[in-house]
Amino acid sequence: METVKIGPKRTITLPKSIFKASDKVIIISTKDSLMIKKMSTPHLSSIPSRKKSKALSLKEIVKEVRRYRKERKNSQ
Repeated sequence: METVKIGPKRTITLPKSIFKASDKVIIISTKDSLMIKKMSTPHLSSIPSRKKSKALSLKEIVKEVRRYRKERKNSQ
């Protein structure tokens, strides 16, 4: 947990130890809370390289989507 100060134009500087300049974030606000979470971009372009044939069957697509969701869930 780190403390940051709100600047004159309502800006905050995120800690370098947690975020890089190129990171994309999601801001979730509630009545009295604010959460900043890194947004991971999917690498869906890697799916075709995993399969040698031209077309994927529906079953293979479902399997890839489930694998991707599991990986994404585990990385959060």
